[in-house]
Amino acid sequence: MSFYPERRFSCPYCGSKNIKKTDIPDKGMIVSYAIKDGNIIVVVELTDGCRLVSVFDQSRLEKMAKREIIGTVVEIYLDTMTGIIRSRLIDSKL
Repeated sequence: MSFYPERRFSCPYCGSKNIKKTDIPDKGMIVSYAIKDGNIIVVVELTDGCRLVSVFDQSRLEKMAKREIIGTVVEIYLDTMTGIIRSRLIDSKL
């Protein structure tokens, strides 16, 4: 039986090898946002305390612009076509 060392990854932006691939929670709460060029860019605090930047789902743009979105619980997912981290509402009442 062979044991292989933990696989390391490098940052695509700076090339640093001091990062590890990890699983992140799929739910979080919006703590801040900005609207730029028709996109809602949100800062999401995940359930484990980490924060990440995400693009809010475009289909909800008109409805979300009419209400305060800070504190809204969202689901985080990776758009496999573009490689962009996106977020969408969990509750469908909106």
